[in-house]
Amino acid sequence: MATDSQAAVTAVVLAAGLSKRMKSQKIKVLHHLCGRPAILHLIDSLERAGFHRILLVVGHQQEEVKHVVGERAEYVVQEQLLGTGDAVRQAAARLLPEETVLITYGDTVLYRPETFRRLVEFHLQSGAAATLLSTRLSDPTGYGRVIRKADGSFARIVEEKDASPVEREINEINTGTYCFAGEALQAALPHLQARNAQGEYYLTDTLGWLREQGRHVAVLELDDPDEALGFNDRRQLAQAERVLRDRIRSRLMESGVTLVDPNNIYIDPDVEIEADTVVEPGTWLVGRTRVGRGCHIGPWVYLEDATVAPGTRLAFCYQRGDGRPVPLVQPLAPRDIE
Repeated sequence: MATDSQAAVTAVVLAAGLSKRMKSQKIKVLHHLCGRPAILHLIDSLERAGFHRILLVVGHQQEEVKHVVGERAEYVVQEQLLGTGDAVRQAAARLLPEETVLITYGDTVLYRPETFRRLVEFHLQSGAAATLLSTRLSDPTGYGRVIRKADGSFARIVEEKDASPVEREINEINTGTYCFAGEALQAALPHLQARNAQGEYYLTDTLGWLREQGRHVAVLELDDPDEALGFNDRRQLAQAERVLRDRIRSRLMESGVTLVDPNNIYIDPDVEIEADTVVEPGTWLVGRTRVGRGCHIGPWVYLEDATVAPGTRLAFCYQRGDGRPVPLVQPLAPRDIE
């Protein structure tokens, strides 16, 4: 990743957890969003942000994750799930003190590439030992709160279960995404202790330790809280899907595509549609479908990995690949009436 200082920057993605709240035999980062395993959306954003090195911390179903991600990441195995701090400690041996390290969760897949770039640039310009990405929620229930000093600087993070009634009123939350100076991270990790009911090592404790050592911890506030949404259950998965699909639809409409009733049109991220095409409700465009200029697609069309020539009119049909469209409703065969 190129920066003003030309410092080496590595991303560490924590993706070892199982998430029992998904009620699934499949780990959450492999659940699909907009037709693709969720983890690939995050990998895409990191690559587009300019990260050339991604360390993916895996545990449960690691072989399945490796099969999906392939050579787009290096793999670190967390054998025992002892918390986020322990996960980063497993990756620390692969990191150099002179590196800048971005750390994020494998289930927070909605970050835009420009957000990652902005975080790294802000961190380097501030000269901080660590930078926390925060955001504000109308309902911060369940999230760790960011506590600031009177002058607005970072004081600490308090988890909701440990927060006082006054602290629970704070709506600025910890997103779980950070930037560290490599040497600061390496210095702080050995001091983590599992002093909690879960017996886990929390990465957030590194921020408090650095402050105690007189090191600067900065906070960058994220304007769009939707970017920080993760998912731990099926409802949150559906919420993340809505955000991604809204972005896709907005991008296409800005490029000259008419979407009639956008909320009832479903388009995957790799689909390409040229300008002056009209898409009607009940339409699914999935996979690597390509739609030419000036088409009229829908209502009730399902296209998967299809190529549609300019000026084509399709309605009430299914097409996969470059085969002929098949009507969604087949006419009844004639029969004798007794």
